[in-house]
Amino acid sequence: MANNEETQPGGDAEKARLVGYGSVSIQDQDLGAQRQELLAAGCTLLFEENASGGDRDRAELSGALKAIRPGDTLVVTKIDRLARSVTAAARRI
Repeated sequence: MANNEETQPGGDAEKARLVGYGSVSIQDQDLGAQRQELLAAGCTLLFEENASGGDRDRAELSGALKAIRPGDTLVVTKIDRLARSVTAAARRI
């Protein structure tokens, strides 16, 4: 499930954004808590998906990384949302 639309209307198109990425590894898990944390952190663009930590095909993460412009910041609630290890996360981003 993706919410790839700005959550706050208006503003300067060139203004740096906080881009949020949330994921769960099991279909029965809920992204609600991560979504609320990302919104509370000020994220204006959210990408969400159900994917295993070992899953190499993460369309929403790829979309989030492609959406980031110079000055933007990718925000996750925990580093393990990106990958199973810090090394794998560093390679991914």
